[in-house]
Amino acid sequence: MRYFLSAFLIFFLACSTRVEAEVHITPSLEWMTVDAPLIVRGFVTGVKTIGGRLQDVRIAVEETLKGDKARAVTMRWSFANSTSAEAWKKDGHERLFFLEAGEQGMWALYDAYPYAPVDLVSVDNAPVSSDMTVAKSAGQILDKIKKRLGRQAGNGSVRLDVPEGSQAYSVLWGGSACFLIVPSDEGPFH
Repeated sequence: MRYFLSAFLIFFLACSTRVEAEVHITPSLEWMTVDAPLIVRGFVTGVKTIGGRLQDVRIAVEETLKGDKARAVTMRWSFANSTSAEAWKKDGHERLFFLEAGEQGMWALYDAYPYAPVDLVSVDNAPVSSDMTVAKSAGQILDKIKKRLGRQAGNGSVRLDVPEGSQAYSVLWGGSACFLIVPSDEGPFH
């Protein structure tokens, strides 16, 4: 009887335990470079809050890596569940902005959480590269972008399974299923 009760209790606990797994699909540094129409390196110099959760963020451009050159760019930022751009202005750090066309003709951050924008001083939330490594300095990030820009764009993207034990896996929420979007010419068949 004791064996039966123990087995039943173990079975009940095993069946009632809720297991949650997350699947994370993240663009690689190379895919963001190919896909984003505008990439600039610069400093936040102005922030105007609109309606409590939107901000127009002015960026003094130090370098345009991709797209039309400009001395300044304004983007619209929704900070409802994230950091206010006021923090970016206050710390004075140089940042890397991957931008895409947003609403009403404004620029918006490329949808690439957790990377955007990349803080080039502290380099926290550094982007993962298609080779499953993590750039650990501003120089490494900029070198990879410039190297990718020097290549002809591939034909779309592929989604790769991120191997456990890789640098990429530890950064991309290890313990979950992780996939990395890379340019098709950097996938496993090339």
